[in-house]
Amino acid sequence: MKKTISILLFAVIAAGVLAGCNSGLSGTYVADDGETVIFSGKDKITMDAGDLGTVEGTYVIDGNKLLVEGVAGGVYTVSAEFTFTKDGKTITLNGNGKIYTKK
Repeated sequence: MKKTISILLFAVIAAGVLAGCNSGLSGTYVADDGETVIFSGKDKITMDAGDLGTVEGTYVIDGNKLLVEGVAGGVYTVSAEFTFTKDGKTITLNGNGKIYTKK
């Protein structure tokens, strides 16, 4: 009986951890220069990509990596990987060196 309860408890905890793996980012984040990153839904992202225009696509969080796949300006396929840190209402993307604050 104890073994069954332990296994069930582990399964519930593991499911909770896995469910939260990609839910750490949501909302609109803005850099000092006005560039935005918008996380919506479970895995949707919209972000400014300079001269390429706006990237619309999906993202996955793998540890401290933000993996982005999408289309920029409706034309260019984009695949990008950023190392990121989150501190309260800010995220820092260590691919472009910008700090974004949640609005």
